[in-house]
Amino acid sequence: MRNLGRLLMNTIVPGEKHFNYKTPGTEMTLLKLQPQTTDRLDAGSSQFQLLNAKQVSESDVINLEIYRYDAQKMNFNTSSRSVDFVTAVSLTTGWESQIPISSKKARNLPSRFTVPTKPTSSDLDLAIFSNCDVNKCNSFATGTAIFETRAGTNENLKGAFLRIFLGDSTHEVERWWATLYLAESQPQQFNLSKEFTGTKFDWWIPLAKLPQGVRTYNLTIHAYLGTQYFRLGSVIKTSLTTYAVNCMYWDDDIFDWNNEGCVPNVNSSESDLMCECDRFPVPPEITGRIKEN
Repeated sequence: MRNLGRLLMNTIVPGEKHFNYKTPGTEMTLLKLQPQTTDRLDAGSSQFQLLNAKQVSESDVINLEIYRYDAQKMNFNTSSRSVDFVTAVSLTTGWESQIPISSKKARNLPSRFTVPTKPTSSDLDLAIFSNCDVNKCNSFATGTAIFETRAGTNENLKGAFLRIFLGDSTHEVERWWATLYLAESQPQQFNLSKEFTGTKFDWWIPLAKLPQGVRTYNLTIHAYLGTQYFRLGSVIKTSLTTYAVNCMYWDDDIFDWNNEGCVPNVNSSESDLMCECDRFPVPPEITGRIKEN
């Protein structure tokens, strides 16, 4: 795929829209720009902020190659950490002879990548009950679910999040309460609670706050529906979606994935996630080419 990208890059003209090519497990994006035209390289779902674009190189073009891999079809896991998606980037200058930019500028290159998430969703029913007296009623609903975080037990979780959110429900809810706790079989005690006002239930939890080595959790959800009366047996139907989010880069110093300097953007949409990194690691073979040039 890399060799094909280098061949196709020679046919791209600066200023044209980025070129995309997909296979079942890989997606390739190619972009060519003139350094003096912008201080940001934007290739669809990836952005790179050049601190001083005019001084990146004396060459007249910047070549950006982005390769995205589905780790379910290609194995990028290590003994301690597993990944769902991998983005590989090559940033060079020059028309025919593509020369890497200096390692100093590359390492200080802030980048943002949009990647698809891999949530686990399930239907959730909350049983409704109404407490009524002579004057008024108050109606509540409650339900419980069990899920796994899917985060590696040996993974560096600094900056990582667990996201829990509910889809559209069949009833209007004024307030939500949620409690996250461990199964009774777990030897340690833990619980974490959160209250949400309004119809939206979207809970981001730093994984550093969760017990280490635990993947399975219980979640109890309570809802307040207001003063309307509901007959016995009524339920709120909704969907519960959970997934663990972590952004990492490949670190040749430790020969493993490392998330120092990379964080997930917690304001992402339900379908996409933005990983933001303040560094651009340069592999040894690229470093050698830089020294030669």
